[in-house]
Amino acid sequence: MDAILGILGKTALLVGGGPDEEWGKPRERAVLATLLVHANETVSTDTLVRWVWPRDKPAPLSPDPTFDTYVARIRRTLARLPFGPRLVAEDGGYRLDVDPSLVDLQQFRRRVDQARDARDPAQVVELIEAALWLWRGLPLADLTTEPAKVWRERVMREDWLAAHLLRVRALLDLGWHEKALGDLDELRADFPDDVGLAELRLTALYHRRRFTEATRYFLTTYHRLRDGGDEHGAQLLSRHHAALAAAHPVPALPEPTLVPRQLPEDIPDFVGRRAELTGLDRVADSGVVLLDGPGGVGKTALAVHWAHRVHARFPDGQVFVNMRGLTARRQVDVAAVVDDMLVALGQPPEPGLGRRQRERLLKVLVADRRILVVLDNVADADQIRPFLALVPSCLVVVTSRRRLTLPSSMAVLRVPVRPLSAESATVLLSVRAFGRIPDAARVSTFCGGLPLLITVLAGQLTGTSPAYVGELVTRLDRRRILAAAGQDGAASRPAESCLTWAYQALAAPERRLFRLLALHPSEDIPAEVAYACDGRTPDETLASLMCLSAAHLLEPSVDLDRFVRHDLLAEFAARCLERDETEGELRAARDRLFDAYVAAARQAAGVACPGYVARHEELAPFADADEALAWFAHERFTLTAVLREAYDEGRDAQVRQLADPVAALLERAGNAVECRTVRQLAVDATRSAGEPAAEAAALRDLGAAHLLLGEQDAAQRCLAAAARMAPADDLRCGHVAVFDQLGQLAMLRDDRVEALTLFRRGLEVAERAGDLAGLCWLHYRIAQVLRVANRVEDALAHLRQAWAVSRQVDERAAEAATLAELGATYRDIGDTSAALAYCEEALAIAETVPDLTAAALICVTLSTIGRESRWFDEAVAYSRRGVELLRGTQDLATHAQVTAAHGDALYRSGEPLEAVLMWQQAADLYEHAGVRVLAMRLRSRSESRRIGTSAPQARAGSPALDAIEPPVPARESDVWT
Repeated sequence: MDAILGILGKTALLVGGGPDEEWGKPRERAVLATLLVHANETVSTDTLVRWVWPRDKPAPLSPDPTFDTYVARIRRTLARLPFGPRLVAEDGGYRLDVDPSLVDLQQFRRRVDQARDARDPAQVVELIEAALWLWRGLPLADLTTEPAKVWRERVMREDWLAAHLLRVRALLDLGWHEKALGDLDELRADFPDDVGLAELRLTALYHRRRFTEATRYFLTTYHRLRDGGDEHGAQLLSRHHAALAAAHPVPALPEPTLVPRQLPEDIPDFVGRRAELTGLDRVADSGVVLLDGPGGVGKTALAVHWAHRVHARFPDGQVFVNMRGLTARRQVDVAAVVDDMLVALGQPPEPGLGRRQRERLLKVLVADRRILVVLDNVADADQIRPFLALVPSCLVVVTSRRRLTLPSSMAVLRVPVRPLSAESATVLLSVRAFGRIPDAARVSTFCGGLPLLITVLAGQLTGTSPAYVGELVTRLDRRRILAAAGQDGAASRPAESCLTWAYQALAAPERRLFRLLALHPSEDIPAEVAYACDGRTPDETLASLMCLSAAHLLEPSVDLDRFVRHDLLAEFAARCLERDETEGELRAARDRLFDAYVAAARQAAGVACPGYVARHEELAPFADADEALAWFAHERFTLTAVLREAYDEGRDAQVRQLADPVAALLERAGNAVECRTVRQLAVDATRSAGEPAAEAAALRDLGAAHLLLGEQDAAQRCLAAAARMAPADDLRCGHVAVFDQLGQLAMLRDDRVEALTLFRRGLEVAERAGDLAGLCWLHYRIAQVLRVANRVEDALAHLRQAWAVSRQVDERAAEAATLAELGATYRDIGDTSAALAYCEEALAIAETVPDLTAAALICVTLSTIGRESRWFDEAVAYSRRGVELLRGTQDLATHAQVTAAHGDALYRSGEPLEAVLMWQQAADLYEHAGVRVLAMRLRSRSESRRIGTSAPQARAGSPALDAIEPPVPARESDVWT
């Protein structure tokens, strides 16, 4: 029997067509809710008062008459219900006699109990979802008193959360890890410190082999639980994490965590192309296939259709990338393709990975894997040649309007795609028009065998009469004759007559919208942007979009509220725009489109990017950073193209408006190369506008982008120019950052004098500006230089200042770095106990941040201190901890350094065989990271240190073992030059 009384939300009568939540006044609903909570029990008047009246609302002086009135009204309401409960007065209170099965909370609990008893995980999910449907909102929504709040929190945790946990466990049993992670992320917002949720999330991350994310999440949650006083929960989580780590051995190299399935939907009514499909079926599982032919001939449709036919041959996934080769200005950079491939494989690039590091990471991820990659609409061979060298084991299908030439060393199959035969064109026209078309063979000839034009024509002919078809044939014949005689400029281009006829057949509002959408730089058009571009009401624009869709001049996307347009139609629309639109309307539409993207980009950056400050009203549309980044992933190319167009047209003010949020989003999403390009546009725009202060800020940001990519010379030029251009009294934090970054560059070049000069200049600016965060970092940098110069006392003085300021401003990353440097400095002067204390505190803070790379390097320092102090067990434990912190990291060079240090600790501890294995693994990591010198050095050490015993000789003080030094740590300049 279904419930007829509800307290999972407002107090409701669940009868008829749905819940009636407005059956009485709020106090009456509150009284009934209280009686339902205490069903079949006598509830005293005093209890009712405490539950119904909040403390800030005065209760009636004489509550009995008031309750008598409420009870009378409630009885009349309950009389409407079948199997109605009885409400009786008894012993100074009231009792509601009701069958518990008639209350939604009890029904919910019964279904959850059934789910607990079920053995099939799919049935568990089904039962829990049915139970959760009973929840209409927060339970006891009509009650705001303290007793109701306590009861609500208990039910939310013991019933609602418990049901979700049961469902998530079933999802994990079914292998639906991504769905489980999505549910856990939503639950985490309400229950951030629930240990059960944390354990399940760790389980899901380990099953998805997202080891780095799992480690970061464990450390963050573990330290939060400990800081909150839940030591027991922290220990439970630690044991769970250790068990998962032991059960999921991590490969030495990163591996894909997702199998990409990115192919667009197959065309259900695909026609013809038997010869091309037969040829494609013979290709191997690696190499390159080139599909070339004119625009609109169906290259993409053929590639996608064949890819769906053979998807089983590529179990490691299928990737589709639109290279947007319509014009050189809109092409996709190879670096962006690399980033997109990394994301598709479940390994989004970590911040700080240079371009070459990303390329090597992709090469590692796809090695020996069978992946089908479709690169659609490629402009020229140079656009893809570097990418093809990274994926030799994959099959890459390339479509292009041009006949591309690739190196003879690549296994290339060329398949020309020509217009459809007359027979296939006639069949396709009839299929797309949903029926028999009179004189279909003759009509299809006007389309030149191009499937795109056939589809457009079919949209106009669906359901038409033979007389209409005859008139069409006559008109198209006349346009073709005029075009051949040169009397009709609009029809002089191939296929122009067919498209012109379809365009002119539209009503005026649809023609206007069709040509205005040519301003949009990508084929994927959001409805909101179409509204802005059109300038009419959303309802009017949507009606016109539906008309264009019916005419096949636009196609609805698989995503809601988006439309897709073929690039050939975009070219035609651009010609119509140039011919038919006024300059004033063109300028107004362009401004509306640009303003729409500026507003959306600011909103997304304000939510997703910690360093970007947006106005309060700009934050509403995106619920969280994940939603904002998902939007940006859709719009990334369009935003950069809109920015490029504004730049090409000299609209400097608009470039500056859009560049900052777009660059912030690109950096946040890991698209460092595109971020650098956008920063360069901002520099050029500020320079054209003649604004030195703005140009200096833009140069600073561009220098930071170069630095992120490891481009030291370019970063040096930009940052030095920013320092020269910034006014002497400029006290902005950005000015401080310029000197900080310039100093770091000087340190990388081993120019300690210049580094010290730059850091001190930055320190002066930071002191005048009151930039405490900058102060602590600059004191830390100065101490690093002084320590290398053996000026230990001066270094310690700056480190103490850095530590004090970092604690004052709660700059945890700076505090960890400062403490680690203090530990290294005290190690230099032989104060082992102080060195250990500082490094251990630094490690705890770095793990709390969490900064896994910094924490792992601190572990290396601690391990070194242990080796030097002959505390071999501690040395091994610390180095092993460093290796574990970098499980699954993309920074192969740092991983190699930490692994080699673990080998050193093992060797000094008397475990030479295990040490050799670690050194060999570190050498492999260095090799994949491109650091061949260090790889060779470690391989040589491995060969020379092979010992046939694992006796603890180091503990006896063997001179040979004491002489071993750890490998030289890799620097960015060593790795990529």
